[in-house]
Amino acid sequence: MSRFALWACLGLAAVAAAAGCGGPDPAAFETSAAKPRCRPAGSACNDGNPCTWGDTCSATGRECIGVPYSCDDGNPCTADACDGAGGCTHTPFSGACNDGDPCTIGDACSGGICAGARYSCDDLSPCTADACDGAGGCTHAPSYGACDDGDPCTVGDTCSGGSCIPGMWCNDGNGCTDDTCDPASGCIFTPNTNSCIDGDACTFGDTCSGGVCSASAYSCDDGDPCTSDVCDGAGGCTHTPVPGCGACTAWSCPACPIPEICGNAIDDDCDGLTDVADTADCPCEVQECFSENCPPGYVCEPLGCCVLPS
Repeated sequence: MSRFALWACLGLAAVAAAAGCGGPDPAAFETSAAKPRCRPAGSACNDGNPCTWGDTCSATGRECIGVPYSCDDGNPCTADACDGAGGCTHTPFSGACNDGDPCTIGDACSGGICAGARYSCDDLSPCTADACDGAGGCTHAPSYGACDDGDPCTVGDTCSGGSCIPGMWCNDGNGCTDDTCDPASGCIFTPNTNSCIDGDACTFGDTCSGGVCSASAYSCDDGDPCTSDVCDGAGGCTHTPVPGCGACTAWSCPACPIPEICGNAIDDDCDGLTDVADTADCPCEVQECFSENCPPGYVCEPLGCCVLPS
């Protein structure tokens, strides 16, 4: 190569290309002091990122841009890689992992699958909440609520402090059953015919029948809105006047009688007798008179009583 050609290789790129020197394809890139320029816009290029595809020169000609995509399959036991053309590879590898199950230990990758050795924390107690700690250990927190102590002759068993506490011995709380227990089958509640109390004061003769307290009902309603009617629980009634109920606002007979007023010629108390004729309410101080039969010195007043003259 001539000295002139060597100078051209060291100097101007266009002259160097004509002289046969190697370098970028001038049809694709144009060099500058700043950075290469991608051209023409929209032409294929390579942005150097294998996780993009369809790389093309930008409209400004300054960048090579591709469409990004992901190859993450969410599997901790594969090595995920992009192939630069929109495809992926997922290569299985070996090593420790976490399968997300707290009841396994020694989790490891095998054939692209993360798995561990399972263990149980069940302590067979109905009164504990059992849980794995993810490291081969267990917790047994006390729980609360109903349980079964395994004894067929107890009812209402409950959890307390992590243990199942036996309930009452075959007691259903019903006075109309006889409670017994068969160790093989459990509690037996046989209906009886005992006397009982059904809690209703307006019934009498309360007696158990078919496991239920039954009785005969009766009414104490006397039809008077001004009495408070109450059953006594033995077939009897009480009728207590209601204070202020039906109070009279004006005198009338027979609805609203008032005490007899002696001397007003009115049957105030509605008993059919007026003034001195109503001897229970208006007795004469001396005696009754119908003419001149009064004692000496007395006169017969118009109302019918012997009185001293005024």
